[in-house]
Amino acid sequence: MGFLRGTATTLNADNTVDEVLNNQDLGRTTPTLFGNFSLSARWRKLGLTVMGDYQTGAYVHSFDRQFRFAKGIKDDAIPAAALEGTTQAKTWLNFTNFFVEKADFLKIRNIGLDYSFQFPKSIIHDLSLALNIYNPLSFTSSSVDPEAVLSGARTQGAVATGGLSYSSYSLPRQYVLTAKVSF
Repeated sequence: MGFLRGTATTLNADNTVDEVLNNQDLGRTTPTLFGNFSLSARWRKLGLTVMGDYQTGAYVHSFDRQFRFAKGIKDDAIPAAALEGTTQAKTWLNFTNFFVEKADFLKIRNIGLDYSFQFPKSIIHDLSLALNIYNPLSFTSSSVDPEAVLSGARTQGAVATGGLSYSSYSLPRQYVLTAKVSF
C-alpha cells in the first residue's frame, strides 16, 4: 500500500535494453513532506487573502503517457535503440519505470481581494465586494496533476493512496464575485 510496483527496464550505455525486471518498487505514492500556507493582509478597506499547499517526496505513474506509447506514439523518455528488434505495442509494459514521475507540487488554491464601502448617510450602510480566484496557479514536477489520480477507497478496497493518472483532469479555475450589502 502506498507504493507503485511494475516492470523496470535498465538500459546499456548505447541505450539498448540491458535488463527487464518484473514487480519492482517504482516509488511511493504518499509524500514525505506536505503542508499548507496562507497569507491574510488588510490595508484600510482593502483585503488580500492567499492560500495554498505543497508536497514533495511522492511519485505518480502517468498511464496516459504509457498508454499512448502502447498505441505507437513516441515518448522522448524511451530511446529508439531500446526498441530495436521489437515494437512499442509488444514491449510497452516493459518500460513502466520510464512513466513514473516525481509528484512534487506547489498550488495556490485561492487568491481573494475584498473592498468595503461605507455609506453613513444612506439607507445602505455597508457594501463589500470580493473577488476570489480558485485554483489560479499550479506548479508540478510531473506532466500530470499529482492530485488528479485514479485511486479511491472504492477502487482500492478501502485504501486511497493515489499514484495512477489516467484520463483525469485538474480542478478548474473559478472566478467568484461576491457582493454583500448591509442596511
